[in-house]
Amino acid sequence: MADDQEYLKRELNDTFKQKTQKEWLKILTDMCTPVNNVEEVFQDPQVLHRDMLETVSHSAAGTTEQVGTPIKSSDTHYRIRLPPPMFGEHTHKILEDLGFTAQEIEDLSAQGVI
Repeated sequence: MADDQEYLKRELNDTFKQKTQKEWLKILTDMCTPVNNVEEVFQDPQVLHRDMLETVSHSAAGTTEQVGTPIKSSDTHYRIRLPPPMFGEHTHKILEDLGFTAQEIEDLSAQGVI
């Protein structure tokens, strides 16, 4: 595996040395769809048109922006109803649902596991 990676690395390096960065950028831009950063994604007209950025009120974090649901329908308007949980917010409930007793959960917490 490592030999294959080294071979590929050498081949790519040799190939990319044949043109300038500007030339490769032009070639790749003409061939490919750009990879957008987060800011660019949420400025895209289609993303804006589909309301893919929703503002959600969070009790601890205040107002936050989140990715909206991709499911859209003319008859039903899906919205995010709950903000994302805080780190560890549901840990005890999940462990209870998995069958841990209150004492086991307390022990895990005391040991710093959760």
